[in-house]
Amino acid sequence: MTIHTAKTPDQFRHVYPVIRELRPHLTEQRFIEQVERQAREHGYILIYIEESGRAVAAAGYRPTEMLHWSKVLYIDDLVTAESARGRGYADHLFKYIEQQARERGLAAVHLDSGTHSGRWDAHRFYLKHGMNITSYHFVKDLKSK
Repeated sequence: MTIHTAKTPDQFRHVYPVIRELRPHLTEQRFIEQVERQAREHGYILIYIEESGRAVAAAGYRPTEMLHWSKVLYIDDLVTAESARGRGYADHLFKYIEQQARERGLAAVHLDSGTHSGRWDAHRFYLKHGMNITSYHFVKDLKSK
């Protein structure tokens, strides 16, 4: 299983269909622009796995640092196309990201995951991979009022 790093707009476009399964609110153009900006400003890295020339799994991650966490690798996105689940792609991506964190000497790997029932398989995956639920993530939407 080969992991590719998407670095160009054409590669981002290639990965977009699988990312859209996790982030359906993003248009292709907005996705490309946002990945370019996040890579430039925050060190975001987008990786993916192909099957028969089609991106079937992808992950986006970045280094970050906070007072509480120290330096960590944060996973923003981790998704396998519904049609390709159960083949070990997410496992391969997760282990790759974990290795990247170790090689950088970072303290941990972090991520947030939605709490609705559609995410329970993802939660089982994270727990199986040694992650712990350590906090709640609170949001106040400033656009709605």
